Amino acid sequence: MPWSDALAGVPDLVALGLGATREALDLLLASEAAESHGAKTRLRLAVADVSAIAPEHFGVNIPTLDECVDPYGWRWVVRAPLALGVTHLGRAVGASATKADLLRYYLAVAPYLLRAIAGRPLVLRRHTDAGERGAFYQQHVNAEPPDGVRTARVDGDTKPRFVGGGLVTLLYHVQLGAVSMDPWHGRADAPELVDYAIIDLDPGPEAPFGRVVDVARWVHDELLTLGLASLPKTSGASGIHVVVPLPSDTTADAARLLSELVATQVAARHRHAATVVRAVRERPSASVYVDYLQNIAGKTVASVYSARATPTLTVSTPLNWEEVTPALDAGDWNIRTVPERIARVGDLWADAMQRGNDLEALRRVLHTSHAAGGRR
Repeated sequence: MPWSDALAGVPDLVALGLGATREALDLLLASEAAESHGAKTRLRLAVADVSAIAPEHFGVNIPTLDECVDPYGWRWVVRAPLALGVTHLGRAVGASATKADLLRYYLAVAPYLLRAIAGRPLVLRRHTDAGERGAFYQQHVNAEPPDGVRTARVDGDTKPRFVGGGLVTLLYHVQLGAVSMDPWHGRADAPELVDYAIIDLDPGPEAPFGRVVDVARWVHDELLTLGLASLPKTSGASGIHVVVPLPSDTTADAARLLSELVATQVAARHRHAATVVRAVRERPSASVYVDYLQNIAGKTVASVYSARATPTLTVSTPLNWEEVTPALDAGDWNIRTVPERIARVGDLWADAMQRGNDLEALRRVLHTSHAAGGRR
């Protein structure tokens, strides 16, 4: 797909910065230095210092060369380009892609992904030459990061954490060996507050994907009964995430209680297919675990538009509910197909978060959830 199509509808200022970074990457790949990308030669990639700032943080004073506001009300700031050291651009990632391909993908979806993870602490899942067996998690910044990488000390941490929202930080994660982007649900300045609840549908080893689809539809129906809208997204692996937009001052505990209320109702009504049993050994192997505990503060799931470390680099992709049918194949959405999908259907995540939910319905449900929690 042409690069211009991938960024259709993106503010010109942001598109120019991303386009310049893409051109710089292509020049590196074409250079003689990139011919030895199997070695540890460190190349210097000129990265536009582009960042997304949530509307509620407009008062933050950030030195900038230029800025704009997008149709969703987000502020975008652009500062002078920075040099990011990159290595091994030709290293295989998945079965048929390279590190450079992953960088290109994240450049193509940056306007949408950066909004989704802006201000949220990020947990790195870094992959070594040993592949998935050598993957490990990194919670904190262990060495001085390059200029432009966003960090913050969160909730009493002695070491800073990476914080999403900036292009330099995003690409630096790929340089460090990360494939997925795994944010907290809360933001660094208020980790106990969230703007969505999430129900993670995780199939057992003998559960077909069609059963995950069934459970997702039942979760959707339960939420509709409560008067709440939701957004489904593929996990990028074998499951589906159901996301419920919430006011930005909702506590993580309230989000968990809401998700627990829905999950337990679904599991009670469909015992043959769904379970809320936490212990893996005690779950029926053909059931789908309706996980509401992912809402606990500090937990992470793969972000919307995040690539996953699968052979085809599948992507956690937002869907319309009309697409959640037995015909759904989550493998259709990967780093090669998702940019074209966004150009065609728009940013379904941002649309859902902007629409939000009926405040009165939310108050009623959250009151019920709190009351139920207090009785246990």
